Amino acid sequence: MRLTESTLRRIIMEESAKLRTSRRRSLASYLFEEVKWGSKYENFVTALAGNASDPKVKAFISAGQLDKDSDDDKFSFAEKPILVTDLRPTQNEIDVDKSLAYPMKKPSDFTKYVNGDGQTFAPGGAIITYDGKYVIDGHHRWSQVYSCNSRAMIQAVDIQLPGLDPLDVLKAVQSAIAISAGKVPMQSVKGSNLLKLDKRGLKSWMKKKVDPKFYEAVMSDTAAMDKMKSMATTKEQTAMGFAMAESLVLEYIWSNVQAMQSSSQPVAGAPKRDFMPQTDNIDWKTPLEKGLVDIAEPHADPSQLATAAESRSRHDGLIMERWQKMAGLLK
Repeated sequence: MRLTESTLRRIIMEESAKLRTSRRRSLASYLFEEVKWGSKYENFVTALAGNASDPKVKAFISAGQLDKDSDDDKFSFAEKPILVTDLRPTQNEIDVDKSLAYPMKKPSDFTKYVNGDGQTFAPGGAIITYDGKYVIDGHHRWSQVYSCNSRAMIQAVDIQLPGLDPLDVLKAVQSAIAISAGKVPMQSVKGSNLLKLDKRGLKSWMKKKVDPKFYEAVMSDTAAMDKMKSMATTKEQTAMGFAMAESLVLEYIWSNVQAMQSSSQPVAGAPKRDFMPQTDNIDWKTPLEKGLVDIAEPHADPSQLATAAESRSRHDGLIMERWQKMAGLLK
């Protein structure tokens, strides 16, 4: 069949209408079904990770300056030490390998922790917390210090915005990462979960992972040994030499892990490690500081978001223009 000008015009008009309808439907789907502030945290992150580079999604998550209050989404930051027992995790998995492997390889680091009542530690840098109560990123560093001394402090970058649920703060941080990086990095737990590990499991892990030379080095630190002896039962105190050091370290760490499991339980609805923010080497602070992430109510009007999304992407319009030029309808 010969393709006439009128037939080509009709095809272009039909395709243009389909494209506009698809674009509107796609935007509505993102706003109200997938990436939605009120959705379950895991669903929110899954949808965000799958569409982080999409202009429509970016328009939605970064609409903090388009709502009725330009200041309600602005986070502030404070760097300060926080007692490890004052914090609760916002994830329900902590990999024992990532938590304990490092201090159990370096006896001098372990004994510094043991002797560090009231001291502030920052293994690998400051962790990220919310409202001085919740760990947002840095769970393995927090649990590392906690397991080695529940009386110690950990250096934190504490993000603050009154009235938010900690899971909403996780959404805000993930959104800030998506705005800056165009993606949402993820990691999984591979080892046993320290928050669920029992004493037998901890002992088994130490047998496999801790070099016997570690205990020999720990024995040379009198202050650390005296502290662990003061917290030990008669059985550990009466053991001899290497066996005593091995037993004391196990009992000491287990006492701290028990405290963590009983007193520092994850917040309600805490997700698996897979869904947690990965802030390393990403400028996550700037979008939060500027109030770009539309996490706090009131949220921006959907019609404004549609306008913002349209202004972010002209790709479909350019395709249509090329079609029209090819058809000779534009001179």
